[in-house]
Amino acid sequence: MATRQLSRVGLPPELAQRLAARNINVARELFSRTIVDLVELLDLPYNTVRQILRQVAERITPPPQTALALLRTAAAQPLHLRTSLGPLDEALFGGLPAGSVTEVVGPAGLGKTQLCLQMAVLACLEREAEGGSVAYLDTEKKFSAVRMRQIAGERFPDAFPSKEALTALTARVLVFNPRSSSDLLATLQSIEAAIIDHRVRLLILDSVASLARADFAPGSLPERQRMLGQQASRLKYLAEAFRIPVLVTNQVTTHMGGGGGGGHLTAALGTLWAHAVNTRLTLHSLQGNRFVCISKSPAAPAMALAYRVTGAGLEALPDVPPPPQLVQAGSVVQGPIANEAPYEQEQAFYLG
Repeated sequence: MATRQLSRVGLPPELAQRLAARNINVARELFSRTIVDLVELLDLPYNTVRQILRQVAERITPPPQTALALLRTAAAQPLHLRTSLGPLDEALFGGLPAGSVTEVVGPAGLGKTQLCLQMAVLACLEREAEGGSVAYLDTEKKFSAVRMRQIAGERFPDAFPSKEALTALTARVLVFNPRSSSDLLATLQSIEAAIIDHRVRLLILDSVASLARADFAPGSLPERQRMLGQQASRLKYLAEAFRIPVLVTNQVTTHMGGGGGGGHLTAALGTLWAHAVNTRLTLHSLQGNRFVCISKSPAAPAMALAYRVTGAGLEALPDVPPPPQLVQAGSVVQGPIANEAPYEQEQAFYLG
């Protein structure tokens, strides 16, 4: 809530303009100053400034609700966005949960971006009646409109029977290309207007790790963690404020065992980020098959599902049994990610 735009909290236009003229645009900038500082800066009486602070605080702080009220609200809104991977949707009680952050982790080449494109198609399809759209933050320049159209046409031929229908789909996906971690944070802080104006029903960030790894050298871990914390806070706010699913992808790194032992692959970005996401799905390559696992969830049980990547996106292979080691409880921070292909070890810095 600290980054809530003051122009959107219902202040009188003259007051909002006065604040903007003093470069006070978000709640954090207002509450980081003392009342005396604000009296001098805004040239307003002391009691008026106190009333402004009280008014803004009331409007950006969500009031407490009973469990019954939350249940009734949830019943009136979509709770999940299906992935169209049947057993995974069943385990997740319907798909990606709205109002929270879901992370997909895995080595390169297992289909993280393919799943993002698939989810973009599904969000537009399931929210077609209300004109819903998708915000797609592409940090690695991997977004492909051609591939998204292919997934839509092959997976849902009845819903997208013509070039015109596929063109209409691409017009409902807003693609952003942040070039740095600070640029990504700025995009997340300014994207509210786009979410409202375009009725965004799914926010995708592919990927969260690429900019963090590129922008912060070894030795700058505190700065990187601070930036990740701000990005995570903003993603959670957007998910909760607009009751939409947020889907992010993450990369892997090598966790080194103690005593000079070998290492194993695990999710990048460390402890802070691991605890920031609500649901974590991990992708594995083992015994000649690919598997998606629920590694962290506040409600769903641990499970693993075999899948393949085709022209239609990710397709479930429910008849392929998962190896027992993929369905087990463990640390969400250091949990191993199975991958039979060689993977270059990285610096321990990336573990955070």
